[in-house]
Amino acid sequence: MSEIKNLTFEQAFAELEETVHKLEAGGLTLEESLALFERGQALATHCST
Repeated sequence: MSEIKNLTFEQAFAELEETVHKLEAGGLTLEESLALFERGQALATHCST
């Protein structure tokens, strides 16, 4: 995973979509889900600025 601040809007948005799909699919441990959720929030913040 790239450092978020170095991603373009398009790259961050694509990764955010992928993250949402992974979370919706389930089958992850609590730790994996939490890590994805936190990265997703950071990606969403990056996309909105």
